[in-house]
Amino acid sequence: MCCVFRSFTDNVAAQLWYFTKCVYFVLSCYQIRSGYPTRIIGNVLTKKHNYFNLVLFKGSVTFYYLSLCMFECLSVSLCVYLSVCLCLCLSVCV
Repeated sequence: MCCVFRSFTDNVAAQLWYFTKCVYFVLSCYQIRSGYPTRIIGNVLTKKHNYFNLVLFKGSVTFYYLSLCMFECLSVSLCVYLSVCLCLCLSVCV
């Protein structure tokens, strides 16, 4: 059960991944060249500069970071408290 390496021409998933990255890069270049949009999520939530919009913006950012922290704590606790854990080789190859 070890990792199997294939050439790039045989690996369809890698080809799709790099094609998607190339399309994303071209779209990013076009956006930078033509100018950024004026209506982005941070601009909408902080446009009027009142406390309600500040709380909404800070709350959304805090919720985003807390969800990442909770996922990391869940992963660590599952690995620590379960008696059966994957070995490092199996977790890297998957």
